[in-house]
Amino acid sequence: MRQAQVQSSYTMPIREIAVMSLLVSIFLGFSAIFEGESLLIPSSYDFFILFLYGVASHAIGGILIVSALVKVHAAEVGIVLLLQPSLSYIWEAFFFQKSFIFIESLGVIIVLFAIYLSSKRTV
Repeated sequence: MRQAQVQSSYTMPIREIAVMSLLVSIFLGFSAIFEGESLLIPSSYDFFILFLYGVASHAIGGILIVSALVKVHAAEVGIVLLLQPSLSYIWEAFFFQKSFIFIESLGVIIVLFAIYLSSKRTV
């Protein structure tokens, strides 16, 4: 993604996000078939919510991330992207009263510690 953005003459990386979304959709389709799951959306309200989630969260977030790749060091981008799953677990616990499960909490602590270690710069 970084190389495609550096070589691109466009300021908005919409093409790169579209290709990435298409590849992820294909992977999702194959995994749903393999696991015997249905991707049928039950109602128009659910479709609307999924559409908003896709545009607001994934499309705009992906465009912001890919746009920043050419301006920020790859190591810093990697650290920030690695923080997202751990922080989402913490936010889910605080905002939605999800109970802390020991093994999940231990995993978050290990990941946060590893991210901290990888962010330390030694001279």
